[in-house]
Amino acid sequence: MPIVPEGEIQAIIDRVRARIGEMGDTSLVATRELEEASRAELGDGIHPTVDAAVDAAARAFRAYQSVGLDGRRRIIDSIRSAMLAEAERLARMAHAETGLGRF
Repeated sequence: MPIVPEGEIQAIIDRVRARIGEMGDTSLVATRELEEASRAELGDGIHPTVDAAVDAAARAFRAYQSVGLDGRRRIIDSIRSAMLAEAERLARMAHAETGLGRF
């Protein structure tokens, strides 16, 4: 069973996309490659197979390359904001999974 509930990862992706859209560059969230790379049927993880995960990563990387430096900054800033908002919960989950660190 995944540690992160199945729908939660998609919710995080949706929040990051919304923040990027709020920054005024909707082309970042509208690229076909980014859309396809983020969709997957859930199996034991985010993607049903390792090959599907690798294919999704390759498509996302190609889309990311075409975004440009300013767009990449916006994406990374959005990811950073989402991660900071969930930092304590993610740290607790990492600690529970690995036993490393203290809580």
